[in-house]
Amino acid sequence: MTTVDLEKRTAEYFVVVDDEGAFTSGADYFRRDRIAQRRVLHVERQADHPEEQEAQWDDLERARQEASESIKILTYPAVSHGRAAYFAIWEHGITMAAHRMAEEVNRHCGAPRGCIPDWIAIRITDGSSDGVRYIDAEDARAAQRHPDQCVVFPLIERRPMSVSECESFLRVMAHVQHGCCAYPGEPLSCGLGW
Repeated sequence: MTTVDLEKRTAEYFVVVDDEGAFTSGADYFRRDRIAQRRVLHVERQADHPEEQEAQWDDLERARQEASESIKILTYPAVSHGRAAYFAIWEHGITMAAHRMAEEVNRHCGAPRGCIPDWIAIRITDGSSDGVRYIDAEDARAAQRHPDQCVVFPLIERRPMSVSECESFLRVMAHVQHGCCAYPGEPLSCGLGW
């Protein structure tokens, strides 16, 4: 009698990605709101035996060196090939969005201001804003096309934000938007990743 194990267990996966040439046209490269996409080229489950893992890595590394400088080999714990690929794409998207958010916040912080705190709206998916500073949170939220996909916050301290601060902020807000945590201090495990 044959038994099939239907339980998904976490394993390590090698994910080969290409971050260059992800723009679909020359015009996309110059669009301000365009974020480069990461292309997943190959996903492979890591072998269980250390010697096989080393041989696997050597094969992938050799192929990477022959292919292009923009190709990377990453590792992710996941329950499937598709999930590992998703994590690679999601992580890159959050990183690119954090860079854009840092630029947006820093641009707003450098602009002249009135005596009341300004509010800005940032899109969680790509870190961009509409470029407008608002008097209060309600105005900022009301002006958004999809307010459920944005987060509004005040520029009270008027200090620039680092990319790592923006990345942490966007990761938490993505989990809040996903519904896997009730408030930013309570992360729960979910399908989004870290």
